[in-house]
Amino acid sequence: HLIAIVQRSMGRALGNIGFFSVRTDYRYSDEYFIDPDNSFATAQPSYHLIDARVAFTPRAGRTELFVQGTNLTNESIVANGVTSGPNGSQIVSYKPPRQWIVGAHFRV
Repeated sequence: HLIAIVQRSMGRALGNIGFFSVRTDYRYSDEYFIDPDNSFATAQPSYHLIDARVAFTPRAGRTELFVQGTNLTNESIVANGVTSGPNGSQIVSYKPPRQWIVGAHFRV
């Protein structure tokens, strides 16, 4: 089972206004099995996953405003699964699909 992770972050001061930052994460995972029987019915095929985050911190540094996206490729990724030997049925649950998060952090 092969996993590769690449992360890239960069930031830039915006004069007297504040600080702007961007981060991207890329993950690749080779095919892997979910259940103890190594059943192909519940195996997770290989996938590519991209997450990204953009943030702005005003000059005072006490607040951060951000937009974040996870699973931007909207991959279906199996989290858990089991195969029933007698009847061949499978039950799987999936990790979250593409999500967008808009938020703020406040420092006291």
